[in-house]
Amino acid sequence: MDFTEDKNSHVHQFSWMEPELKKVSEDKLADRILILGSGVLECQTAIALAKEGKEVVIIERSDELLPDCLNSPIRAQLMRSLEKWMVTFYLETSIMNSENGQVCLGTKEGFQLYLDIDNIIAPKGYEYF
Repeated sequence: MDFTEDKNSHVHQFSWMEPELKKVSEDKLADRILILGSGVLECQTAIALAKEGKEVVIIERSDELLPDCLNSPIRAQLMRSLEKWMVTFYLETSIMNSENGQVCLGTKEGFQLYLDIDNIIAPKGYEYF
């Protein structure tokens, strides 16, 4: 399994999201989770975690959710599931800073939002700061 964890900011990076996420023990992932990116795998992971009762937020740098399946029928299904399981998402947003369980998100327009987050999940190699 290609998995790394940054102890200071509780960042988990996976090369293949959902299968590897299942291997992470429950005690490592707390209740408030931020997922970086909104591809199919990231959204499937968000839904799975939300079904477990986790509070999940997705951020996406682009202006489209699920950019890797815009013309696919799976997109509508995933969008319904994200809504059903109350997964919050922010578009055109990136992480500005992360410190002491709080993440500062920034938009292209310069707005900032602070969230209390226990864990960050990102694809392997994702530049999150």
